[in-house]
Amino acid sequence: MIRLERRSSDGIWNVRLAGPRLRFPPREPGRWETLYGYGSFLQISPDHVALLVNRRVLGEPVIDFEDGADLFVLESLDALASAVPFPVVRSERFRDSRTGIPAVTRCIARIGGFVPLGARVSDGRIHPAAGTGFILASHHPIAAEPHPHPDDSLAGQSYGEMIHLRWDGHTLIITDRFHFQGPELHPDFWVIFQGLSTAIPDGEDLLTGIYAGPVAPGIKPGSPAIPCSHPHAHRVLGRNVGSCFCRWRYGPQGWRPIQIVPVSGPDLAMEPSLIRLAEGALLMSVRGKGLQEPPGSITEGLENTYEHFRVYRSDDNGITWRPLIHLPRMRNATPVVINRTVGGTAFLTANPYQALQDSRGRVVPSTMIRNLLALWPLDATRGMIGKPLLLLDADRTFGPPRTKGPWDVHLKTDNRWNLDHPIATPIRLADGRWRAVMTFRVTDAAVNQGGASPAEPAGFWTAEIEKTGENDLPIWNFV
Repeated sequence: MIRLERRSSDGIWNVRLAGPRLRFPPREPGRWETLYGYGSFLQISPDHVALLVNRRVLGEPVIDFEDGADLFVLESLDALASAVPFPVVRSERFRDSRTGIPAVTRCIARIGGFVPLGARVSDGRIHPAAGTGFILASHHPIAAEPHPHPDDSLAGQSYGEMIHLRWDGHTLIITDRFHFQGPELHPDFWVIFQGLSTAIPDGEDLLTGIYAGPVAPGIKPGSPAIPCSHPHAHRVLGRNVGSCFCRWRYGPQGWRPIQIVPVSGPDLAMEPSLIRLAEGALLMSVRGKGLQEPPGSITEGLENTYEHFRVYRSDDNGITWRPLIHLPRMRNATPVVINRTVGGTAFLTANPYQALQDSRGRVVPSTMIRNLLALWPLDATRGMIGKPLLLLDADRTFGPPRTKGPWDVHLKTDNRWNLDHPIATPIRLADGRWRAVMTFRVTDAAVNQGGASPAEPAGFWTAEIEKTGENDLPIWNFV
């Protein structure tokens, strides 16, 4: 356990880092060896949580090659040492009908939503969807033979998977699952992929951030795309996708999106995260894209916000949104998440900005610099960011990353530690205490880009984050 005390202008932050708490999933017949990585918590009862953890495929030099995810039902964090994984979703194999190519999917399940058993709404009634929830996964096809590798002919053929869950106090089961593509989950939006935070409650509904399109007025699926040469532009909509607010409601068919509100604009911004402040306002952070340097430059109508902090605020429960923070060169071009303490204080977690060169004098791409993990307190009233509080320096804590191996031919620069996807959720366990627990992944580029075996610190980590002097502001009401 690594214990930290960090002082900021708004108080003292206590952090307890622990890991790797999970490393190697049990090997499944006919599947790859995998390593547990990033995850998030779902509160499923007053004293139990389900932990969703992704499985990184080992031995294959394909970035973000995930073999789905597992769930763990827990009543304490220490129970992870003996918890039995519950398979939720896996990569899928098929022969592409258009090209005939044998394909396999990179399957990612970052978020979900759940109404805990025993949860009550504001008038004291038991929540009508108590004990139910969902997980949103995405499948991104790549060529499967002679070994898994990206293939341009399969690009843009991604699809989603909706998974419905039920917890009766003893057993967690999957009640339904189905694939969707295009506007099949919502008639007005072409893609619906997950964000980076667990759904939060709003009356009888759940709220999340999602990545969807089209988001510009007057453009419908099938209309001409907004042109964009960015490699992540949508195959049908071009630049006309972005981060959105989504309201989910439980009905005869389970959980479905009933309201989608564009937030970031038609700008490719992805991986939104969403929190609610103590006074009721909603905040959303997004991970921006861009086409060229310097930060803020605009090409084809797309601003380069790779390294920005971008936070939006809604004071009418998600109906309208306004920019709150738009700051360049605050972080590297890696995942950024808005989180909150149990007391409701907002903070951002990300890899702080560094400009580095490798041992050969080559500029290291910003998206590959993830060796530092930091926390920034956020003043949501004035729209200001505090000074970063360093949570983990991988080089100092673990020592220098390995430098040579057969994996080295797949790396474009020196090997570096990766600390990423820092997602925090207020949870309550069997001891009855609410705590904000952040999860994150530790790997190095040798694993995620080179297909190497993991180094000793690699796996799933947690960090309990507490700001002194706060009163608890629970997410759920169980009384």
